[in-house]
Amino acid sequence: MILDVDIFARMHKRGVVNGNVHPGDKMFGFESAGKAVWEMGENSGHMSNGSTLTRHVLVHVDYGKKYPQIFRQEKLPQGRYHFDDSVQGLAMSVGDAIMSPTRQWAIVMKMLVDELNKRNSFHLLHAVVMNAGGGLTKCLHVGRHYLSDGYS
Repeated sequence: MILDVDIFARMHKRGVVNGNVHPGDKMFGFESAGKAVWEMGENSGHMSNGSTLTRHVLVHVDYGKKYPQIFRQEKLPQGRYHFDDSVQGLAMSVGDAIMSPTRQWAIVMKMLVDELNKRNSFHLLHAVVMNAGGGLTKCLHVGRHYLSDGYS
């Protein structure tokens, strides 16, 4: 089965954030780990784009043998962790960390936009980058000419 999704929206042009970065703009990052007020429990912080890699790198090789129907034979798990294992510094089991839900940033962005609109400051939001899984390489072009001129 192939499931494709297409979303259409109409909005006023004044509500568009167009990526128009300026010298002196500040960049803010939001942490994916922890527990947001709308979440039921702790979140490991890995996003959905990293789930396949995470499973293959962390999950113990025994799972590939025990459950061959859920892994492609050329991509069996290579890890050393069982789902109920604990890892120092992680407040949840490995399985809970792998299965923790992706943080829904649309909620945070809605709160931010609402607050900026309330203060008549939406025009100060010049760009938004959602970087989930591809590392910095997916957003290197944002502000590139400013960064090379010594701005940060």
